[in-house]
Amino acid sequence: MVRTHGGWDRRLVRKVFLSLSAGAVVVAAGAIAAVGNADAAEIVTAVGYGSDGWSYQQVTRGGEAGFEQSGYAPAAFWATGRAAFGTTGGACSWNNADRVHTGWGADSDMLLRRSFRVPAGVRTVRITGTVDNNADVYVNGALVQHVENGNCVADGIAVDAPVVSDNLLAVRAADTGTETFVDLQVTYSPSSVGPGRYVALGDSFASGEGAAEQYFTVGTSLPDPSTGGRTTTGCHRSVSSWNQGVLATAKTAGLVDRMDLIACSGAKAIDLFNANTTYVGSGASPEVPQIQAVTPQTTLVSLSIGGNDASFSDILKDCTSGIKAGAYDCRKKNRKAATLAEAGLKRLRSEGLDVPRPPTYIGNGNRMLLSQVYANVALAMAPGGTLVVTGYPRIFAESRWGYDRSGPTFSCKVGTNTGGLHYRVKYEDAQWLNGLADDINRAIGSHVDAANAYLRGRGLAVRVVFAPSSGQFTNHRLCSGSKWFNGVQFPGDPRAMKQLQTSMHPNLSGQQAYCRAAVAALPSRPAARCTFDTKTRQYR
Repeated sequence: MVRTHGGWDRRLVRKVFLSLSAGAVVVAAGAIAAVGNADAAEIVTAVGYGSDGWSYQQVTRGGEAGFEQSGYAPAAFWATGRAAFGTTGGACSWNNADRVHTGWGADSDMLLRRSFRVPAGVRTVRITGTVDNNADVYVNGALVQHVENGNCVADGIAVDAPVVSDNLLAVRAADTGTETFVDLQVTYSPSSVGPGRYVALGDSFASGEGAAEQYFTVGTSLPDPSTGGRTTTGCHRSVSSWNQGVLATAKTAGLVDRMDLIACSGAKAIDLFNANTTYVGSGASPEVPQIQAVTPQTTLVSLSIGGNDASFSDILKDCTSGIKAGAYDCRKKNRKAATLAEAGLKRLRSEGLDVPRPPTYIGNGNRMLLSQVYANVALAMAPGGTLVVTGYPRIFAESRWGYDRSGPTFSCKVGTNTGGLHYRVKYEDAQWLNGLADDINRAIGSHVDAANAYLRGRGLAVRVVFAPSSGQFTNHRLCSGSKWFNGVQFPGDPRAMKQLQTSMHPNLSGQQAYCRAAVAALPSRPAARCTFDTKTRQYR
């Protein structure tokens, strides 16, 4: 039975997306996006020609009455396939192997179903296509066009149809000869649609962690029970987060009119799809699954995820211990940091992340590839939207000039605890950590490509863009002159020796650098508003 959730046939999505299995990362160009020029109205493709993800069944003439209705319960299994449908060879120029991807035998009806979504405010779509010979085209159960003797003429199917946010397109194509062909696209113009919404998802590198305490929003900075309330914990969402600068930029450009900052310090991929109870013991309510904030009205999403799944925070702590014997050479085999790094990279690259999930999301059992994470978010967005996936920056300076020499060893002080114990990182370990950040970013970039290949194959006009951030921090890393990262930080109270959550995160200057990296990935490259005004507490 074909069932839809949120406007997409999730059962079919899962089936197709399993091709992005562990170890198989597909590299492709970006997904289909809005097209247009200065002389023509912008057009967005909701369902493209040659798209994947159609459910279909070949039946006898007039068979399977009622298939066009959303509540249709088929008597037989429907397959999934890629358009166009038809035969190859013959007089029709469309009937060739480059266009026909799914066979349709002559003297029969081909039934097609496909769910699609448009942003709130879109009231009409344009459906165009080619059929040989006849077709009935339905939207949400209503017949919108009957084509008689289309005879394989381009745009023989051409009709404007009323829509809502979540829609069902159904087609009965019929042939009276020896050649068959059918393919369609659905487009709309967003020019009459108002600005959409921006949702910021992810972990501490998106929440604004690293900012001064006074910038954390109410209810997201809570007394930490483990230090007797002498330090704070929580999601640490900040008014100085780089996402606020993206909002200021996108709002000024007319791309969005509001933002929901959902990112939470410590978040893993599991928290995108399941409730997060990490800070309940500190008095916080459970965080709802982050993806629930993404709706068909969401045209822009930023996402930072994967660092905690790769245990990067624990790796940093092992490499910057205050005890020399435990800190140096963390990169070497069988050390805690090296072991964690090896396992974490495997998860990010090919094994998938631990994400027990509702069955409405695509994944591999209780594991989800990063590409599947991105696709799930994209599927929840408005067509034509943009998902900006941010990378993780190198934290440590590459040059030895900022490292102190002690005998044959170069190291750098990155913090001092309340008792006066210095925390240092060895130069070779710092470069290994930088390399680990590079490896994480390469994995993220590959999975962005894979997600785009999947979305493009289904004709979905959501674009996933990788926004590398590391270059913005050149000459401003730890162990250099002007640092845009916090080092290892401790509270002033000697009774609370636990590292602060703000440790090893971008400071205020770093947040502004992150903003510039993310803005560079926005559609139309608007002028950045990435300068934070400490007086107004706003980006300008």
